Amino acid sequence: MRRKTRDERTDMHVSVPAVKVEKLTKEINAEPSVRIQSRVQAAKEIQLIRFKNVKITSNSEMNNKQLKQFCNLD
Repeated sequence: MRRKTRDERTDMHVSVPAVKVEKLTKEINAEPSVRIQSRVQAAKEIQLIRFKNVKITSNSEMNNKQLKQFCNLD
């Protein structure tokens, strides 16, 4: 059996039920983009403060050691 390398990918196919057109086209009360942008910017600022003493700037860059350091589980 051949071993996979890091560069190989695995494709997944998932069956999902059809969505009715009415559900896709009905009016919704969505959150305004300005409010979402404000939340995202606040989160980025928190991350900059959190990582001021390490060489990363966002949660997505954390390694295992940093996850344990910054994300204590209860």
